[in-house]
Formats: sequence, structure tokens, C-alpha cells
Amino acid sequence: MFNINLSIYKESKQYFQLFDILLKDLDVNKEAFLKDIGISPSSYRKARTIEQNIGDKIVEQLCRALGYKKASVEFIEEFEKFFNKIYFNVYYKIYKTYDDDLKTIDKMIEDNYIIKPILRLLKLFLLSNSKTDASKIINENKEKYNDIKNYLFFFNDDLLEIVDILSLAFENKIQEELIMKTYKNSLAYYSLASRLCSDKRYVESLFIAKKAEEVLVREKNYKRLLYLNVKMMHCLNSIHSYQDCYDLAHMQLLTLQSFVDTDYEYNHTTNNLAVCCLPLKKYKYISDLLLGKKHISLTELCCLLVAKYKL
Repeated sequence: MFNINLSIYKESKQYFQLFDILLKDLDVNKEAFLKDIGISPSSYRKARTIEQNIGDKIVEQLCRALGYKKASVEFIEEFEKFFNKIYFNVYYKIYKTYDDDLKTIDKMIEDNYIIKPILRLLKLFLLSNSKTDASKIINENKEKYNDIKNYLFFFNDDLLEIVDILSLAFENKIQEELIMKTYKNSLAYYSLASRLCSDKRYVESLFIAKKAEEVLVREKNYKRLLYLNVKMMHCLNSIHSYQDCYDLAHMQLLTLQSFVDTDYEYNHTTNNLAVCCLPLKKYKYISDLLLGKKHISLTELCCLLVAKYKL
């Protein structure tokens, strides 16, 4: 399962890619500016190339000079968890904390953290997966997407895959290399299949959709699979594969009719999940999982008590 890893932002070297962009935007002589704030240009160049102890101090000086708040190691660790929570909520189409998550991101942007380009990327990712009409979202946020593209060198590979997903919505034409690219992120395959379908490239869409389907089934993401199947039905009808469309649509209709009462499955899933989390020491996860439930089993209660004790 895809996880966004932000470990590189705990170190100093990656931030020099961002400072290069910020200093260029200031339209100042970089070397003169660095000297004015007490930074040796040669030290800047070395810290930009190789991770060094002095790099952290230089990042701190530049944050202070440019009016940004430095992101501590602890902040990056918590932010990585937050980013992944939003990613999985989007991927599994869970909207329970959507508005609160948006407010949290806006607050961090307002606080002017140095990772602001990543925060803007996350916000646009969240906005582009809202329940609002897609064309409206694209029209209202095109400028924000173009701004994010200025910081590609600052993003690591995991974040660049998020940019690729956004490009499938915001770019007028798909970059052909995106079709042949191998993604770690299964949402990218879903988004690519969807865009190809919209562009009436039905056979290519079906080919990519099969890749997405394989991962969605493996990751038990049945809700997004239902959406993918709708795209596949449209493609199959468009290429006159009516029998294949009938088979898929008929099976999906039966599946949808079965999703009426899932309390039994939900309760037994949380019960087993809580039990396996104990030996894995995922105590915070147990607490978050069970505290919101109206009714918990005796097993879950025991798991919750142990988790709270450990916490």
C-alpha cells in the first residue's frame, strides 16, 4: 500500500532546492543577499549538495530572513501522518473529516511554514477530490496548480506522483509519458484511466483500468472500484462491447443491492483490527478507532483499556 514518505524533509539539503527558487523570485543577487544575512555562499553551495551539520543552521537563518517558520523534525513526523491520513481518506472516499482537514491545512499555510509548497499541494489534492463539480474545481484552482509546478524540484518522488495525479485533471493534454509510467500510487492509475475515458481514448482507458482494478481489489478499496467500474462500463459501451458491459453492470448492480446492512461486517472488522493492533503497539490507532464507536464489544473494551494504559 502506498505511503507518502517525507523523511527527506527532516534533513536540511532538500530545502536548498526551495531557497534557490525563493531567492530567484526575490530578484536579488543571491551571493550578496547571503553575505548580508551572515551566510557564506560557499557554505550554502556545499550544504545544497551534501547533507552537512551547518545546513540546519543555514536553513534556520534563511527562514528567519525570509519570514518563514522552520519545520522541526517532530513537525515533519506529525505532518507525514496527517498527509497520509488525507491521502487514504481521498483514496477510499471517506469525507468525515474533510472540512476539518481543510481548516488544518489553511492554518499551517497561514503560519507560514517553510514547507508551504507541500501544504498548497496537499490542499489542492484535497480540493480536487471534493464532492463539488470537477470542472468548477479546475476552473477555480488552475492558477494554484500552475503555482505548484514552480516547486517541482523541491518535491520528492512521492509528492511528484501527487502532482502527476493533479496534472491529469488540470492539464489540457495528457503528457504521453504519464501513460507508460509505472506508479507506486494506485490512485494514479485510477486517475489516468478516468482521464483517458474523458478524452475518449477508450481502449487505453480500459487497459489502465485493469491495472487500477488489480490494486483496488488487493487493497480492498471497493468503493473506488465501483467508480472505476462505471468508467469501464462507459468505455465498453463506447467501443460496442455490449456483452462485456452487461456482465460488469449486472454484477455491480447485485453488489450495490447487497450493501444495505453492513453492521455485522463493520463490528467484527474493528474487533479483529483492535486485537492485532495490540502486539503491533499501535495504541493511538486503537484509541482513535474505538473511542468514536457508540457500542463496543468486551474484547474491544479490553483493547481500549490496554491502549489507554500504554499511552
